[in-house]
Amino acid sequence: TQLPENSIVTAIAQTTEQKLLIGTHGQLLYEFNGADGSINILQPADGEKFSPLRAIALYGIGVYMLDNENDQIWKYIRSNSVIDSAQKYIPRKQLDISKAVDIAIDGSVYVLDSTGKVDKLIKGERQEFKLTGVPEPFATISKPIDITLDDDNPTFFITDASEHRLLEFDKNGLFTHQYILPAEFTTLSHIYFQLKSRHAFIVNNDKLYTVDI
Repeated sequence: TQLPENSIVTAIAQTTEQKLLIGTHGQLLYEFNGADGSINILQPADGEKFSPLRAIALYGIGVYMLDNENDQIWKYIRSNSVIDSAQKYIPRKQLDISKAVDIAIDGSVYVLDSTGKVDKLIKGERQEFKLTGVPEPFATISKPIDITLDDDNPTFFITDASEHRLLEFDKNGLFTHQYILPAEFTTLSHIYFQLKSRHAFIVNNDKLYTVDI
């Protein structure tokens, strides 16, 4: 299956039906069904396009989109084939997400910034939260590309491309483990975690790897 010509993918998320939501630079959202290879374009109730999106996170019937350009996380409610109009998840100016790189949700929303810090939001309100305990001499997460968590697991992962490693934290932000990838993993671009089976699928250069964690 191929997206329309000139479609630049900016974000991908997997639904509970094992389909993929694929966001593009042109603010379009596609649904890909791997079972039959079909791909359909989705539209919000208030127009043809979605907000500019850097990342997508799904929780229940909510579709959350990280919008760097407008410093906002937009929430769309999906029921059957209908997606409601955008709602502001962050009701007032509390944090700068213009350089955020990813979001993840377990009921709370976690925002991963390009500086390596993580902000936690509950119902759109910022909470006291900080990552702690990452060992020296590489305590700084200098090139984060992904945060992954869910409500069934007590820990979450951050991928640090600069030190080719996977960092694990408990839900209070306390460091628990790190997994150092081989030295040739210098161009990490995408990662997908299966948290229950503790597997990670990693794209490095033009190859796909699976890693036990």
